[in-house]
Amino acid sequence: MDVASLNDSHSAYMMPSTDWSADLGFTVDSYEGSILIDRIDRNRLPVDQFPFQIGDELVSLDGVDVESWIERLSKWVASSNARSKRSQAAHSIVARRQVGRGTFPRAPLETGDSAM
Repeated sequence: MDVASLNDSHSAYMMPSTDWSADLGFTVDSYEGSILIDRIDRNRLPVDQFPFQIGDELVSLDGVDVESWIERLSKWVASSNARSKRSQAAHSIVARRQVGRGTFPRAPLETGDSAM
């Protein structure tokens, strides 16, 4: 049995790792089935260069549609209900973090220098 099959936030498999994080300067969440931008760091993403706004829908990242991202990242999210799992997976589309014992142990290897 693997830990992911437990689908329980109290069970985890973590590997020692170095501290590392990456984010795109905005956050998203699931609202009524859509993945919407809910925060933008305008110090990093000035509106004249990045004209998207809070409430805009994220439809894809690096040529991969949002639903595929959620499916791909959901295996790393432990949650007892589908709505919470979807929300956490959506957040991980635009932000990856690994501190001490990493949630995404291969994130530094698999995350590019830029995103589209």
